[in-house]
Amino acid sequence: MRRAGTIVRSPLDRGKDKDKDKDRKGELRGYEAFGRILDQICPITYREEEFLSTFLQINETGETFADYMGLDSYFRRQASRWIGLSKETQKLLRGAMDLIFSFLPEGMKKWVDDVLELDKLQLVGIMAHLERYKLDAEERGNTFLAKMLQRQFQRMLSYHARHLDELIKSIEATKLSSKKRKGVVHYIKYFPIFVNRVEGQLTGADSFEIRTVVDTAYEKLVNSMFESLQQMAKLEGEGEDKGQLNYHIILVENMHSFINELSQQSLGSIAGFIRRAETIYDENISAYVHLVLRRPFQRLVDFVDGAEKLLKTMSPSDVSSNSSYNKAQLKKVIKETSTKDVKRHVDAMFKRVEKHFAEGDENSGGGGPGSVVPGTVLFVVWKACEDEMISITERFLKLIATCYRDSSAEYSVADVESAFKRYRA
Repeated sequence: MRRAGTIVRSPLDRGKDKDKDKDRKGELRGYEAFGRILDQICPITYREEEFLSTFLQINETGETFADYMGLDSYFRRQASRWIGLSKETQKLLRGAMDLIFSFLPEGMKKWVDDVLELDKLQLVGIMAHLERYKLDAEERGNTFLAKMLQRQFQRMLSYHARHLDELIKSIEATKLSSKKRKGVVHYIKYFPIFVNRVEGQLTGADSFEIRTVVDTAYEKLVNSMFESLQQMAKLEGEGEDKGQLNYHIILVENMHSFINELSQQSLGSIAGFIRRAETIYDENISAYVHLVLRRPFQRLVDFVDGAEKLLKTMSPSDVSSNSSYNKAQLKKVIKETSTKDVKRHVDAMFKRVEKHFAEGDENSGGGGPGSVVPGTVLFVVWKACEDEMISITERFLKLIATCYRDSSAEYSVADVESAFKRYRA
């Protein structure tokens, strides 16, 4: 049994080459090797208990040891008189099994501990095998094997709880130690890989207790990750507008990565986490776009927002007569939003957005300086900025047509689309 432990790869090696281990001929993961071990051990215990039951004349068929050995009729008749031995004899059977397989519990424990020392993530697959063979032993009425596997399973539950606590503590430590925005944090990057490796060990285990254990662990880990991430973002977001932007940037780029990676795995137990991440993502990308557009287009945004608010309670002519939203104020807005001005502001805004989301991170634009490509967080954010700017422009043009019919804007939706399109690869 000890020899089997050497086939488990180091988690460091697995991290460098996590896919190639699937292709190496003749190599098994630890939980797969454990399944093969149980596949060999369990039939032996079944046969041994069957032999002892026959030998002690306590099997359900009424067969005696004389029948089993094919002795003469005289011996069979004599033996049949003693069928139906007492509970003490059944206790003797259990004691015999404990004695014969006394090496098994400790040997199995040592082997599993050696595997987990190399790779703790093998734990889930090992627990699934323990539960599967334990249920089979219970169906067969093999008390010795069922109890032994149950004890091993309970020990693994405790180990799993300790390992989960370690993971949560490492996440919380990141919350305390991170001082600057550094793109997608490591645990958001690793969680989809973690889920993929765990789920690969749970084939055919949907009705097992380990399925519930794993789903509960996912819930705790995601709660810890999101809480830590939002706490980190709050630390970055204290103070001026720059701090507020950092808060939204941290959450947008991390939730984008989380959603992108986990959405590729069709797993019901993580669907709720994705929806939760989407809510956080939508709230923060909207807030980010609002802040980043206000810097170059503040007068335009304030004018449109204020005039629309007045229109809810005033007539169009009253709005155009208001001291803050009359034609003189409109002319100031129009003067600052010519086609040339819009292009200049969009150019400056792209440099700012690119700096926020493309600084040395794998989620950068990917198309080189001055361009964004689909699938990246920069692309999504830039598209959101374009959509919001188009919406503001359409509202501005509608406002002019409603309240200032003898005036006209000096830029159009087409100008906005053209200015933004220059940065798409």
